[in-house]
Amino acid sequence: AIITRHLIYFRQLGRCHFSSRMRIVLFFLVAAAALFGSSNGDTLNLFQRAKPSGGFFDFVPRSFDGVLPGTTVKFVCNATNNAGFTAYWNVRPIGSTLTGTEIVRTIASGFTLSDNDRSLKIQTFGDVFELEYECSDNSNSSRKAPWAVLRAATVPGPPTIDSSRTVRRDSSITLAWNAPSYTGFLTVTSYDIQFRLNGSSVWENRTSSDTSLEIRPLMPNLSYYIFRVRAVNMLGAGNFSSPETIRTRLAAPKEPPKNFLLTAVTVMPTSATLNVTFTPVPRPCVSPCDMEIVGYNMTETRGAIPSFSVNQGDVINFSNLSPYTIYTFVLYAFNRGPFASPPSNAQSFRTSAGAPTKPLNIRSIESQITTTTIGVQWSAPLNDGGFQPLIYIIQYRVHADSVFTRLPAQSQLNATLTGLLPATLYYIEVKANNTHAVGVAATISLSTNTEPMPKTNPPSPEIPSPSRGATGHVSPLLLLCGALVCVFSHLF
Repeated sequence: AIITRHLIYFRQLGRCHFSSRMRIVLFFLVAAAALFGSSNGDTLNLFQRAKPSGGFFDFVPRSFDGVLPGTTVKFVCNATNNAGFTAYWNVRPIGSTLTGTEIVRTIASGFTLSDNDRSLKIQTFGDVFELEYECSDNSNSSRKAPWAVLRAATVPGPPTIDSSRTVRRDSSITLAWNAPSYTGFLTVTSYDIQFRLNGSSVWENRTSSDTSLEIRPLMPNLSYYIFRVRAVNMLGAGNFSSPETIRTRLAAPKEPPKNFLLTAVTVMPTSATLNVTFTPVPRPCVSPCDMEIVGYNMTETRGAIPSFSVNQGDVINFSNLSPYTIYTFVLYAFNRGPFASPPSNAQSFRTSAGAPTKPLNIRSIESQITTTTIGVQWSAPLNDGGFQPLIYIIQYRVHADSVFTRLPAQSQLNATLTGLLPATLYYIEVKANNTHAVGVAATISLSTNTEPMPKTNPPSPEIPSPSRGATGHVSPLLLLCGALVCVFSHLF
């Protein structure tokens, strides 16, 4: 029957695209597996072969795990000479100190022991045996094999519920468990899950192929349920795990606070004082109980302000706010879980616009400083006061005076002062204006250049014409005077 089934399997392989040589190889492999291998539910063959010259080849013991019910174990003593053979077969339960039941058969020389004479039928699953067998010829040459272990397949052992992976929710529980350490030498195909409400005797059933399962719907608000799990393989279901009691999570409040209202007491650019009013959530149970509403949290929807606890009628002071900014809040009720209700209606307020801070890094533009002009530039302020766009107010005065001259407002980050006096120190202010408020001035003192003196050459001294006598000769006294004038002009 085994060979026939393997040949049918081989024919099915023939439908695939294998070469002729590969088909021959596969045929011999399948035939060898059928003759000498083990097949759960069919036959396990254990051989000991005699040598032609007497004696026996060495035996390599084999152990078999997961043998299915109905499997026949065969022991064959092969004779290759004409001596008569006697086979011995001892069977005992594993762990037993008994010598086992010895079965002795003597056969004619040259024949193989009949399968019927040397077969052990595994009747039920869960049987575990130790086996030994021996072939002996009539010349008293024998070989006894060591004890081998035969473990019949069984149902799997119990799983263990894993509380660390189990997730509790208000109306469901995702139960998690670990696979059994002993699977009965077979693959676990599924798991049976049973659960019941604490105090009830009726188990409900679920099935899973994985090691976790979400079980729903369950009763919320800390109801206790008892769970147990068992593993299943092809032989059936094993024992259930130890029962585990798990509690559903407390449900969140279903109703939000009503009529949430924020009333402004004072609102400044960076601070505000508000009055909080709302209608509390009705009590879901008689106090004290787990579902009781124990508080209210007020939350800014953008996360700009951390959530905080409030009570009906509280006056809340806010600081470190941003000018001209909208802040929106909602209110939550929470129970002992603590689990929050849906949000209330939203309430908003806006801080007033503040003045911008002073412009940064005010400095001169060197290329624009002349005897009558001064160039100045700056950077935008760090805080615009919560409103855009910014314009800049520039005014200046002579440092020693008190009267300012103002330039037209502008959005550029630089300006040029014209029509100034040479060599004069000027005091300059620049302020940012966001159309709601004017910020603090950034100041600087700069001087115009000094007007340069004109460069002129000294006049040449005038040398008087010498007096000439009647004879036309120059007077020696006049020559001496002229020489002295030339010397002094070069010196001074």
